[in-house]
Amino acid sequence: MWGADQYPIFSGHHFLPRARRVIFIWQAGGMSPYESFENKALLHKLHDKSPVKHRDACSAACLRPLYNFSQQGQSGIEMSDQFPHLAKVIDDMTIVKTLQNFAPAHPQASNFLFSGERLNDKPSLGAWVNYALGSDNPHLPGFVALGGAENISNGFLPSDLHGVFFETEGRALDFLDNPRAISARQQQAAVRQVADLDRLYASISGDDKARAHGKVFELAYKMQSSIPQVLDLQQEPDYIHEAYGLNDESTRKVGVDLLSARRLLEQGVRFVRVTDGGWDHHSGLDQQFPEKARGLDKPLSALISDLKQRGMLDDTLVVVAGEFGRTPFNEGKFIGGFGRGHNPDAGIVMLAGGGIRQGFVYGETDEFGFKTVKDPVNVNDLNATILYALGLDHMRLTYELGGRTFKPTGVGECRIVRDLFA
Repeated sequence: MWGADQYPIFSGHHFLPRARRVIFIWQAGGMSPYESFENKALLHKLHDKSPVKHRDACSAACLRPLYNFSQQGQSGIEMSDQFPHLAKVIDDMTIVKTLQNFAPAHPQASNFLFSGERLNDKPSLGAWVNYALGSDNPHLPGFVALGGAENISNGFLPSDLHGVFFETEGRALDFLDNPRAISARQQQAAVRQVADLDRLYASISGDDKARAHGKVFELAYKMQSSIPQVLDLQQEPDYIHEAYGLNDESTRKVGVDLLSARRLLEQGVRFVRVTDGGWDHHSGLDQQFPEKARGLDKPLSALISDLKQRGMLDDTLVVVAGEFGRTPFNEGKFIGGFGRGHNPDAGIVMLAGGGIRQGFVYGETDEFGFKTVKDPVNVNDLNATILYALGLDHMRLTYELGGRTFKPTGVGECRIVRDLFA
């Protein structure tokens, strides 16, 4: 079988790493800042009125934050009452208020968030991390996706770097069990034969795709025994089930995903991407936002506390972000009710662990919360900073293809946001 002769590509790091692993929780659709961390007094004053300053951007009236805000923790970070459990761990977190994207529509914005470019044929961030550092466990992939399989492509990188999607309810993967007629010895022999053929073809043709093909088969074989144990949440004590919200239908889905992610990270997976969809509230904001907030609040708080208790938070970077923010205008008024449109100029990122500052707020927006006025962090800045936490320089992590040098942060300028670290 293939040895560890291809990945990781580095035996060391570009920088001293602060984190060994990453969990990226994607709030697909884009969470509203105004119902979470942006309490703008002017919006209360101009509620249901059309603002002259931004009339060119939207003809809809202003919409005030729908929920009560208060300062929480010793850090005094202002946040809405929709996140009572996160309020208890807010002193372990940094809140970025100025995430910027280069596209206002979900597909392109999501591509930018995870690959640094508009088109969907480029490698995702997790694939780049897998390419650079590999997995800490030869029986598990380096890049895993839970909750959704979008934006986990290897792109032009070798195919064995593609994110592996696991179901967290029911069977994690299809075909984990061998057919009754095939013994373990027969299967192992078949895997070895495929690997030998791929190695032979690679040596003759110089084609690395054959090498990646063999590694995919080998990893699949190993996962037949490793995955059922790693994702068996019944091994966790009752208090952990309760902490993550597994006993409550409103929190169970995210709770299962985050607890599964913690177990995968604990066993050596380098990068876990969890998708929490349903944050795109063009209408029904007043009904749907509390449901989404409740679903994330308790499990995310439990994850941070659990990692901290296990001594893993210091070297695990927790990232929570959508592809963009929302506008201060009531788009839902056109169809009745409350809703907010897309705002690629000011979104929220929640960070914890991995050397990140504690009880800290970064970035400022204007009086409407509509435009960034201080310390912008674009999506490529965010990814460059995630890589920096892992000890990787986004400018030196490259791949040559068709005469072009590709890097994980696209073609535009970006920076490492060092101020986010303690």
